[in-house]
Amino acid sequence: MTQKKFSYGWVIVAYGVLVMCTLHYLCFNSFALFMVPITEDLQISRATLALVTTISSLVGMVMAPIAGRILSRRSVKRLMFAGILVAGLSIAAQSRVTSVVQLYVLAAVRDTASEFCLAMPFSMLMTRWFDKQRSFATSLIFVGISLGGTFFSNPLTALIAARGWRFSYAVCGLFVALLVAPICLFVIRDHPEGAQEEVPEPQAGPEDRPSESIYKNPNFWLYIVGMCANAFSFGIMYHMSAFIQSAGYAAAVAASMISLYNMVCIFGKMGVGWIFDRLGLRPGILFVSVGTISSFVLMLVLLGAPSMALLVLAAAAFGIGNVSQSMFSPALISNIFGVKRYSEVYGISASFTMLVSAFSNPVISGLYDATGSYRLSWTLCLCTAAAGAVCLLWVSRRAKKQA
Repeated sequence: MTQKKFSYGWVIVAYGVLVMCTLHYLCFNSFALFMVPITEDLQISRATLALVTTISSLVGMVMAPIAGRILSRRSVKRLMFAGILVAGLSIAAQSRVTSVVQLYVLAAVRDTASEFCLAMPFSMLMTRWFDKQRSFATSLIFVGISLGGTFFSNPLTALIAARGWRFSYAVCGLFVALLVAPICLFVIRDHPEGAQEEVPEPQAGPEDRPSESIYKNPNFWLYIVGMCANAFSFGIMYHMSAFIQSAGYAAAVAASMISLYNMVCIFGKMGVGWIFDRLGLRPGILFVSVGTISSFVLMLVLLGAPSMALLVLAAAAFGIGNVSQSMFSPALISNIFGVKRYSEVYGISASFTMLVSAFSNPVISGLYDATGSYRLSWTLCLCTAAAGAVCLLWVSRRAKKQA
């Protein structure tokens, strides 16, 4: 009886979880914990500090396609090490700032470096190291994003309260630069043994010809429209707490619902990864899209008829829908456009979705300010989510035909 050979790709997955759990959390998800102490120390408004997130979106929009091209032509291992090291040192350097302008500059440096060491390069590595379990392996890495908030929010909050935001930034940044970054040199391998030059490409097709401009491909634009529509609808994440409280619930209830949908999202990512691998793209897209659309419908109902049971269902459905933000791009790009074009399409797609995400929050906020209710905002998000689902289901037919 032959034993299955262990895939070294799972070691890379484990390291990916570590990087997402630490660096991704520190770069993006921990911002709210530092907002109050930084604004009080530097004597600036929250709106002024919040421009850091705008800078992050703009940097990501510009750098994503550039990073995609560079990663496809150079060693992912070396670029990832440099990215983690620079990002970690940038976080540590934030502890020494004396003005908000310095924070803006460091945020730009940090987010430029992060393009070479977070979602895009790990997704690329998964396309090289996995075939049958590619989506599931990718889902495990992205679970690390949710785990970061679960494991580190309370300890980091306590550290900030005890030692201050400057000490906390210094500790976190040096931890990433001096521990997480060096591990990369020992763990990451660019290709499976014997596949340094050519990577097997299942489901290859017309889109896989690098000589053709991707911009001339109608499937590419349909994919972009679908992803942008989906990204717009998830601008509501910044309003979930405010919406729940506006429906008459306490802040503690809102916090519990946010924790619930994050917990559902953790298991949802693994479940959708399994669906993509075993059943194909369309069942996975349909499952997640039903969750998204259901959450908006339930939230619209809650506006007129508050109910704790409906609120819990809405939060759970939103957790399922939120899976799309990390899982759709890796699965759809690799299966529809092929491995050789992965970094190119991923980078361009990320630029478009980041641009849309930058506008969705102000639009939703503006509609609320104009009407005094989230009803119009939720209706718009429901429509864009449905339109995005239709586009992605349509373009995924190609992958089904090739399977």
